[in-house]
Amino acid sequence: MYFKLNTREIEVAKLIIEGKKYKEIADILFLSERTLTTHAAAIFNKVNVKK
Repeated sequence: MYFKLNTREIEVAKLIIEGKKYKEIADILFLSERTLTTHAAAIFNKVNVKK
């Protein structure tokens, strides 16, 4: 199965998979937590993850 994630989404997804918290990921990638949440939501939508 292939998902069309952009470069930033791939970076975020890798860090989520590593088990990092959103705050940690935001700090690593120099993003606000809100922006990170937006990226994560896009990733979950593209890979069809339901909460």
